[in-house]
Amino acid sequence: HHPFYDKDTKKWEMKDKTELGTLSGMRVKTDITVYSGGCIRFGSHIVKSLGMCEGDGVELVRYGVELMLCVVRNPDTKKYGNLLVRSSRGGRTMQLHNKAMASVILGEDKFGKFRCGELMEINGRTYAPIITRRNYGIETDTT
Repeated sequence: HHPFYDKDTKKWEMKDKTELGTLSGMRVKTDITVYSGGCIRFGSHIVKSLGMCEGDGVELVRYGVELMLCVVRNPDTKKYGNLLVRSSRGGRTMQLHNKAMASVILGEDKFGKFRCGELMEINGRTYAPIITRRNYGIETDTT
C-alpha cells in the first residue's frame, strides 16, 4: 500500500482506499435491540429474513445454549401476548412489547443490541439464533 502519484488528480494517493477506514470506527448493524422495559425492536434485515409481518407472534426458544427466535403466523394472542407492529409508518423495522422475553434475552443487562446468527430450519420452522454473548449495546465505543 504505497502512495502513488495520480496523473489525473495530480495528487499522491493510497492504492487501496478501502483499507484506510478504521476497523474500530465501523458501525455494526445489529438485528435486535432490547430494552429492559420490554420493548424488543427487530432490524430490517431480520424482519426480511424471517418474513415478519404485522400481527405475527414471536417465540423465544432455548436450544442448547442458544436463544432462538421464531415467527409464529396467526398466533393465539392469549399464548403470545403482544404481537408485532411496525416501528414507524412505512418503516422496515418491527417491534413488540414483552417484558418477560426481554429479560430472558438481556439477563442482567438493562439494554442490549444483538446480532443474529445463520437461520436454521428445525422441524419445518425457521429459527434465528440470537448471539447473546456479545451485547453491542453495552460495549464502550473507543472512537
